[in-house]
Amino acid sequence: MTDSIADEDPGVIDDEGPDFIDRLRAKQVAAAGLLGAPRLQALEGQFSHWLGEAARKANLDPDSLDHEAAREFLRDQHERDVFVALMGYSTWLATQLYRRYLAAGTACLDDEEDIPECGSGDVAQIATAFSVDRETLEWTINGIQSWPGGFELPGVGRFAGSQILINAVELTNWAAHYDWSSES
Repeated sequence: MTDSIADEDPGVIDDEGPDFIDRLRAKQVAAAGLLGAPRLQALEGQFSHWLGEAARKANLDPDSLDHEAAREFLRDQHERDVFVALMGYSTWLATQLYRRYLAAGTACLDDEEDIPECGSGDVAQIATAFSVDRETLEWTINGIQSWPGGFELPGVGRFAGSQILINAVELTNWAAHYDWSSES
């Protein structure tokens, strides 16, 4: 497992052109893959046990099941869930940071800023809006905020402890595609 998406990262997306969102999503997919890899390994370690239990409960012979197809389904679901959770949290956080600092013009974005708290109401709202379960969303948020050495969240910035160094270029370009100016 790699500790960085540097090899896959095309760098800062410094224009707001029509393919900005596609390039941002590609960076988010890579970040979600990096973030989700350790959890996927843990899930795969428990997978055979779960599949055997499920087969027994359904009165099936565990050897009659296509383990590889089921494992591929688990991988696909996990990757999708982590990506959607990362995208939901990224969007929520980007709007918070944009409103707090960029729209108001109040931040010196060369400094690290406090990470806005994503409370239980915010988590519930994100989970509903992005159709992702709360457990995966909370795991994703915790993983981003506690990643060893900091985590680069595309479109938002670099996390370091309870601080974030905002990527003003990407955040501004992302905001240009949406109306993040109000709480509506």
